[in-house]
Amino acid sequence: MIEAATSSEPGKPHTQAQARAAHAVMSVLSFPEEPAPGLAPSVARVMAEYLVDMTLTPVLGDHDATGPAEPTVSAAALDDSGHTEFGRFLDGHEAHAAFGFQDRLLKVRPARFDRLIPQVARDPEAFAVLYDAERAHFAYYLERLTDRGGDPAARLTAQDKVPDRKRGTDSRRFDLEDPDSGLADIAHSVGALVGLRTYNAPHEACSRCFTVRVQV
Repeated sequence: MIEAATSSEPGKPHTQAQARAAHAVMSVLSFPEEPAPGLAPSVARVMAEYLVDMTLTPVLGDHDATGPAEPTVSAAALDDSGHTEFGRFLDGHEAHAAFGFQDRLLKVRPARFDRLIPQVARDPEAFAVLYDAERAHFAYYLERLTDRGGDPAARLTAQDKVPDRKRGTDSRRFDLEDPDSGLADIAHSVGALVGLRTYNAPHEACSRCFTVRVQV
């Protein structure tokens, strides 16, 4: 299932079947105390391919998604403001995993990355995969912003054009709000990874010292 969730070629868009497999893998692995020994690097590589979908997991719940995977057409469809619920600067040919989807009747559980990532990041190789992917995503995001840090696809909606002091909206910032939120999410993910690595490093050092003492 882990192999089925990843792209057969680097940079190739995910199919709906692959996104569905990714949801299944993350859902199953979210609930045991730890992934099976040696599995962390492979799980991290799946996460690296679905970083955008992982970020939206708390937002896209069972009421927003139609299933564990969203087909290309609906995932890339833009609303009146030029946005899509599945993120910014997306590949229009790619399906997306709705990791927050759950179906109690079918016993489909959502992925819990708040439980899974700390376990996976204990492995140094898995941490490196996730950290490099987050940095690459950050660079990709920055390169697509306008000179003022806005979303080039954003559009001013009719509601934004209506002056309303009670709403406290500023139509001049209509293209900045989503990039601000997106960059904050990326920064939070990078910071959380660094925090986990800082926490895990002393434990790894203690384990190595213990191993050396036993061998001696």
